[in-house]
Amino acid sequence: LTAAQAEFERARSQAALSRRSARGSPTLLIGPRWERPALGSGYDDSIGLTLTVPLPGTAHGRTAAADASAEAAAALAARDRLRRQLVMALHEAEHGLEVARANHDTARRRADLAAQHAEMGRKAYDAGEIDLMALLRLQESAIAARRARDRFDIEISRQTAAYNQAVGVLP
Repeated sequence: LTAAQAEFERARSQAALSRRSARGSPTLLIGPRWERPALGSGYDDSIGLTLTVPLPGTAHGRTAAADASAEAAAALAARDRLRRQLVMALHEAEHGLEVARANHDTARRRADLAAQHAEMGRKAYDAGEIDLMALLRLQESAIAARRARDRFDIEISRQTAAYNQAVGVLP
């Protein structure tokens, strides 16, 4: 965004300079001239004088100023477009992190409950109250809940990295 702002400032300054220079100013050029006459072997030395007086509102000056103004408008549009993209990326990163944290809390609670159920199931199996298949289903559920919790641990890390990137924090 800083680079886009600098580019806009450069283009705006260039447009202002083009508008000022489009008005023009008189120029006087003085310089030496060496010419060879058509029927002579030597050179004629002389001094050349050129006077330029710009007329107000010349098409060339207006064209250059219009081109510079168009470039400034394009730089402004690019800066604004980039700003909107960055604001959207920040919003998406904040939302993604919030959702990942909520999902992680739910997965953590589910993993805790599944671990308690598996422990209760082991005790019930030891007491002969449930069969082996029921115990294995409870243990499988506890393992799946731990895996989901671990996946959300990774998702929180990924969303935190996306948020840090959106706000400009470097690793």
